[in-house]
Amino acid sequence: MDLINKEFDTMGEDRLSILLRNCIDMYGDLQSFNNNLKTKEMYQVNYRKKERPSQQLKTYSY
Repeated sequence: MDLINKEFDTMGEDRLSILLRNCIDMYGDLQSFNNNLKTKEMYQVNYRKKERPSQQLKTYSY
């Protein structure tokens, strides 16, 4: 986000699009992780469910 804030006016459309898409993906991943934690806390589950590949945290490179 800092990169987008600093270089918004000079950044190319394609790079900005990629960075914003990655931010949206990361936000979705964080929401999913947060919901899983809330569910775990609500039901007091002491084991960890096997995560589906779509729910695993992704790594991002710029």
